[in-house]
Amino acid sequence: MRHTFVFFILALLLLIQPVTASAMTLYYDETAHEYNEKPITMIVNGETVNFDMPPVILNERTLIPVRGLFEKLGAVIEWDGAAGMVKIVSNDTTILLWTNNQTASVNGQSVQMDVAPKIINDRMMIPVRFVSERLGYQVGWDGNTSTVTITGTTLPVINRISYADGQGTVTADGEIKKYEHFVLQENGETRIVLDLSGTKLGYAGNPVTVSGSQVKGVRWSQYQTNPYIT
Repeated sequence: MRHTFVFFILALLLLIQPVTASAMTLYYDETAHEYNEKPITMIVNGETVNFDMPPVILNERTLIPVRGLFEKLGAVIEWDGAAGMVKIVSNDTTILLWTNNQTASVNGQSVQMDVAPKIINDRMMIPVRFVSERLGYQVGWDGNTSTVTITGTTLPVINRISYADGQGTVTADGEIKKYEHFVLQENGETRIVLDLSGTKLGYAGNPVTVSGSQVKGVRWSQYQTNPYIT
């Protein structure tokens, strides 16, 4: 009975211990770093995704191996080892990321990231939130369980904007389900603003200048990315 009692006490102590990660050594920037964060769980559209190299947190941002997740979501991944660059293509979105460089290229436009991609333990690790949101997915984080959730389908991409004969036209590769418009007075000018919710801007054409019309010009931008509004 004495041994049985001790066994149950030890089992109880094990159950109440906080869950921590086993110590892991990360090799990057030509240095070994001890890593002791809790394991990170990745859930994509309700399904747990496993990697050959576990996700890690650097500078309060989650980095994951470039392959596995985004290929599972249908993206095409190309790695250029000589340039230290990875190319991610999904529908009409092309993202270029360089090792140890916080500037990314999204459809040819430079965008700053909070953390740079790194080669860690011989794996190219990239910021999951930055890439996922640029591809049109919603990203969630549960700090209590160290769980990243990625949900949604690819958003429609706007691939052409034009104006002719008093009519503006927006063309996308999918259905635009929600939009709103309003009038904005600014610097003595009247602007008609059209917000297209849940859309990504893939069109990089030059601003349209209109002559012989009450409309002086047409401009566009990716107003925000969380959630997406063009």
